[in-house]
Amino acid sequence: MFVSYLDAHAPYIPPAPFDRQFPGMNESFDSPRWRQSVMNDVHLLKRSMAAEERAHMVSQYDGEIAYLDDRFGKLVARLKQWGIYDNTVIVITSDHGEAFGERNLVGHAVSVYQTRFMCR
Repeated sequence: MFVSYLDAHAPYIPPAPFDRQFPGMNESFDSPRWRQSVMNDVHLLKRSMAAEERAHMVSQYDGEIAYLDDRFGKLVARLKQWGIYDNTVIVITSDHGEAFGERNLVGHAVSVYQTRFMCR
């Protein structure tokens, strides 16, 4: 079996209750227009990411990681239910980290820097 989860990736919109699990969530920042504005303005060095914007993005990123952890727990439970968990090899890998305003970068695939949010 091969399972691929796309969380945690932009636009960082975890489902409830994971969207409010971590401090910093700000409903006024939850729009495609706001996200595009941050991505464009910060990348073009028009401005730095504001602390409250960063707090919101990190809270939603963390919410997506918590959601993924929950889904993975359900997968493990199902493997146990089917009686195949003890004979299963589980390999977990990641392809990149995310930048949240560091060096005026947002997201991934924008630099060669290893962002500090590689492993949470």
